[in-house]
Amino acid sequence: MKLNWIAILIISGVFLASCGQQQDTSNEDTANEQQSAKNNVEQVKPSGDTVKSHEQKQQEQSGEKAEAAGKQGVKDYFDESDEEAIPLKAKDDTASKSREPSYTEIFKPIEEGLKKARNGDFKGSIEHFNEAIEMAPEEITGYLYRGKSKAELGNYDGAIDDFDKVLEMKPGNHRGYYNRGRTYIDMGDYRQAIEDITKAIDAEPNYAKAYNYRGVAKANLGMHQEAIKDYRKALDQKPEFAQAHYNIGLAMAQQGNFNESIDHFDKALEISPNYTAALINRGNAFVYTKQYEQAIKDFSRAYKMDSTKLNVLVNRGIAKYQSGNKQGACEDWQQAKDLGNQMASNAIAKYCK
Repeated sequence: MKLNWIAILIISGVFLASCGQQQDTSNEDTANEQQSAKNNVEQVKPSGDTVKSHEQKQQEQSGEKAEAAGKQGVKDYFDESDEEAIPLKAKDDTASKSREPSYTEIFKPIEEGLKKARNGDFKGSIEHFNEAIEMAPEEITGYLYRGKSKAELGNYDGAIDDFDKVLEMKPGNHRGYYNRGRTYIDMGDYRQAIEDITKAIDAEPNYAKAYNYRGVAKANLGMHQEAIKDYRKALDQKPEFAQAHYNIGLAMAQQGNFNESIDHFDKALEISPNYTAALINRGNAFVYTKQYEQAIKDFSRAYKMDSTKLNVLVNRGIAKYQSGNKQGACEDWQQAKDLGNQMASNAIAKYCK
């Protein structure tokens, strides 16, 4: 069982994957079909947007953006809640009269790079961070941000090199350890990620994001109770941490504690109303607790927010089917099938004859 590097596990299609293993029920009545589908619902597990291997990610188009928890459409290496304005070594601005660049001169490309990064232009941001490094190669700031941009683009080896440089120049730097650990999560090296992020926490005990992502790494190793402890520590430091609430909800759902998972998805959505993954997974939890109308509402809202997630249509169809609306279910599955979703094709073959 795997979570991806930013803990976005879309529990999508899991019911349908089970239904696809059933025998043909086309000659049975609707009630029997519904009961058969319910009996074959598996425990929550990843399906759809699961973690990709390092090799797969390296083969993807370099500018492709990945979905991130709490901030849809991009990863959160440049989450504005993190202390982004890392101070450079103070230099008197009058130093510009000499060959040594001033603080203001060095910080200008950093600021321009951050603007581009936060707008999703990571390639453009790297150009500015390169400029900052050329101006002040003894400063860690350019290396740190360039590493983040490389990680956003899927250049994980390049990112690791930059974070290594940060730690070489400033041993024990919590940001260097944290971001290198984050990158190891992307690469699927969860044990190394835990080691690095633990060092970041040792250096900065109140680092909420570090607790959260150490939990993500632990969850990927199946250490779910330990992961929950880390998510709760993240909330101790930052109570309004939508991603940590989401991750607890996900962990609870994976253990079959659906009512508690719904509570945490609720909290995540109160903090971040457009948190698509929380909507989708709350919808799945509603299906497991037979709250089908609530599930349909969540799936409908999520699909409106992101129509590329065809598994949301598949799961909305499942919710409709189990609520007794076979026609509505088949319409959803047909729409997903027309857009190329194989699980929808399987559902139609089994349940829409």
